[in-house]
Amino acid sequence: MAARAALPLVVLVLIVLCSATAMAEATVKKYYQGLPEFAADPPFKPFDEAASRALTAALHAASDTRTPCPMTKAAQDFPDVKGNICRAADASRLREVLAGVAPSLDPAKLALWKVDLDGDARPELVVAYSFASAGEPGDPYLAIWLVKPKAVRYEPLYAGTYLAGQVHAVTRFGPSKAKVLFVRSQNCTECHPWVFLHAITFPAEGAPVAFFEFTYAKDHAAFGPTIEYALPGRGHSMDAKVETRVPAPEQPATPHLIQLFRLDDGKTEWWLFRCAGLRCDYELHMDRLPGQYLRAWLRGERL
Repeated sequence: MAARAALPLVVLVLIVLCSATAMAEATVKKYYQGLPEFAADPPFKPFDEAASRALTAALHAASDTRTPCPMTKAAQDFPDVKGNICRAADASRLREVLAGVAPSLDPAKLALWKVDLDGDARPELVVAYSFASAGEPGDPYLAIWLVKPKAVRYEPLYAGTYLAGQVHAVTRFGPSKAKVLFVRSQNCTECHPWVFLHAITFPAEGAPVAFFEFTYAKDHAAFGPTIEYALPGRGHSMDAKVETRVPAPEQPATPHLIQLFRLDDGKTEWWLFRCAGLRCDYELHMDRLPGQYLRAWLRGERL
């Protein structure tokens, strides 16, 4: 698979080939249109001191699990959305607090993650809200916020809305070795979708969320906030199986991300990404992974 132009984060218009009849008919489906404007019109009211105290108590008392559990179902035939606060009583207490500060969000559609992204021993809460778009059939979307302590109150930071989204992992990543939220999404709900990962970091107090950007372009010029996680093939992309790992930071030269593309023709490609700040450029090796990186690959965390 030769280096290629990076794909955009959001594919607004998808041409779908429908084969209901012998002759394929082209139709147009528009994604991300008519969705709630969470960035411009946040569903959260400001946290007062009482709500902040209640959230602190509920969050500290909640048990988080290493293995995520299904917590919500947006609509019939939609995928369950997972969280890591799996004990019903813990989730119920947190949803009760959130209902007071975000009354427009259906508590039954909230999946919750207890995390400590900045390592300060004060847990944050990732709120993943699952909803269906208008129309028949509607498409599944996931909106994400990080609710983090700010002085004596909490501040919700909007981290985007994702088609068929799922919180995929929370793990250390990048030059700073801080924990990063990996979100999985796809570019369509028909035919054979591209599946992407988005690496989201939540910076210092008062700053918005930020995305790591990656390039797969031959000229290393075009960067975008997506990692290619699964390829549909079938003429839409290369026919290949993709495996993605985050190596342990054993030495300064260790890549921050390694991807193995196993092409259907028997060839393999190794994409080694190193990040400077939030921009991640690649080093490409055909067929064999150089020996100095083998240990990093074998001991890496599989995403």
